[in-house]
Amino acid sequence: MFRKFAAATALFCLGLTALTGCSGKLSTEETCDYLNQQIKEREINMKFETGDIKLAKGETGDYESALEEFDAMLKDTAGKTGDKQLQESLISAAGQSTSALKILADDSSDFEAQMESISELNTASQQQNTEYLGTACPNLDSVG
Repeated sequence: MFRKFAAATALFCLGLTALTGCSGKLSTEETCDYLNQQIKEREINMKFETGDIKLAKGETGDYESALEEFDAMLKDTAGKTGDKQLQESLISAAGQSTSALKILADDSSDFEAQMESISELNTASQQQNTEYLGTACPNLDSVG
């Protein structure tokens, strides 16, 4: 009896390993699909469009809110993927969002200085860190 159970369990885990690595983590493709689904369900692009319009007027609140939600979504997705390189890329992108949020929250500088500081976040190193995201998820919806 025990041998039948052990054999069935081993066979089940072997099947799961083929599908998910027995880790419960998403594959690269599943991660990209999950992220796209979250972007659509949460209407992130619409929130950024609304935020962009207000940002042009110097009002940062809606843009900050969209950025916070996107940042949380990237971190959540990073925790779900089994692709370590994609995980690092998502965490790096979230880090850039977090840095942008800190700049927008700083009331001591004017709007133009904030925008300049945000554009300086897009360094060669940062681009390299997030480059794999575009490679792994070529059909990822554009955000922001």
